[in-house]
Amino acid sequence: MNRKHPLSFYGLITVLALATFLALLQAHAATATSDLPPRPPVTATVTPPDEEAAANGGRIQLQAQFSQSWPWDDVHWQSLWTVVQWYDPAGNWHNVDGWQGSLDTIEQQEAGWVGQKTWWAGEEILGAGPFRWLVYGQDGQLLATSDNFALPDVPGATITVAVSLEP
Repeated sequence: MNRKHPLSFYGLITVLALATFLALLQAHAATATSDLPPRPPVTATVTPPDEEAAANGGRIQLQAQFSQSWPWDDVHWQSLWTVVQWYDPAGNWHNVDGWQGSLDTIEQQEAGWVGQKTWWAGEEILGAGPFRWLVYGQDGQLLATSDNFALPDVPGATITVAVSLEP
C-alpha cells in the first residue's frame, strides 16, 4: 500500500507559506526605506556639547519682527513656535527634529519688538543648505516663512535670518 503521510503535505504547505511571508516582509521593508529622503547629518542642539565644539561650530539666529498691530493681549510671544526645515534633492522640505521651539527672548529695538531664537550647528554641517525658518501662531497657523539660507561656513559665525510677523 502506497500511503502518503498527511504531515508531509501540511509541512510543505507551512514551509511555503512561511517562505512567502518572509519574502513579502523583506520586499515591504525595502520599499519603506527606499521612500525616505536622504537626511543631512544635522547636529541640532540649543548649545554645543562643550567649549571646543562651540568654537568649531556656528549658529543660526531667527529675528522675528512683530508688526505694529500685533494683538499682544490675545497672542503672546511665548506661544509662537519656530521650526527649521531642510530641503532635500527631490524638492521636498523636512523639519529638522532638534531645531524646533518657542522664541528664546524678545526685546524692543528701534523698529519695534523683535523675538529671537538661536540654534547651534556642529562643524560637520557648516555651509550646508538650503534651510528655511517657519513661525507658527498658537493655533498652528503659519505666520511667516523665511527666505532660504545656508548654515555659516566658518566656525564661530552666526547667520541671522529675519522674518516679519503679522497677526
